[in-house]
Amino acid sequence: QAFSCPSSGPGSRISSFDLDTITGQTLHNGLAVLNGEIFVATDPATGPKPVYVFDFQGNLLRQFDQPPTASATLNGYLDGASDGFGTLIWCHDDGVEFTDVNGNPVTTVVAANGPQTVGANPLTGQWEVGLGIVRGIAFDPAGNGGNGSILVGDLTDSIVEIDLDGNILRSYGNLAFWDVNGLALAAGGNILVNSDDNDGSIVTINRATGLPTGFSASLDRNGLEGA
Repeated sequence: QAFSCPSSGPGSRISSFDLDTITGQTLHNGLAVLNGEIFVATDPATGPKPVYVFDFQGNLLRQFDQPPTASATLNGYLDGASDGFGTLIWCHDDGVEFTDVNGNPVTTVVAANGPQTVGANPLTGQWEVGLGIVRGIAFDPAGNGGNGSILVGDLTDSIVEIDLDGNILRSYGNLAFWDVNGLALAAGGNILVNSDDNDGSIVTINRATGLPTGFSASLDRNGLEGA
C-alpha cells in the first residue's frame, strides 16, 4: 500500500512513499492530513491499533495507539478528516471519534462560526441505521449554517450529512454507483468519493444535486482506502 496521487492535473501527486516497509503493517485503513502531517491508521492482527504520523517526505515522526473505543472495534479507524486546526475526526465500525494530533479524545472542533462542542465522543445515533460500517468521512466547517457538519458513508449506501450532535441534515442517495471507501470535500464543496476498495478510483459528486459532476480520476497506483 502507498500514499499516492496522480502525477499531474487535478489531484496531482505531492508525495508518495511505501507504508508497508516503514510501518511493518499490511492493513492501512484510514488517512487524515492536518498541519503538514499525514496520519495513517492501521489494523494489525492483534493488540492495539496504532496511528503512524508522517511528514510529506515520508519521514515517520511519531505514532500513537487508537483510543480503546476504536481499538476494540473490528477494523479500527477506517477514514479520517480534520477541522484544519487541531482536531482529527475519525470513523470506525461504531461511529465517529474526535482526537487531537496525539490521539487524545477531544470534544471541540473549529467550524466557520468558531469552536463548537460535539454532542458525544464517540458520536453515534440514528444516522448509523442503514450504514453497515462507516468507511468514509469528511468535515465541512461551513456546513449546518457555519456550525460544522460531517459527511459519512459506507460502500454502496447513501452518503449522510449530520450535525455535530449526530442529527441527520441530508442524505445523498447513491445515484453514481459509488462504493464508498473514503470521503473528502473539494475546495468548492463537491464530495470526492474513493469509489472502490483500494483501486484508487475517485468520483466527484455535486453537493447541490447529488449527481456526479463528470470528473473522475483513476490513480496511477493502488493506495489507501481512506481518502
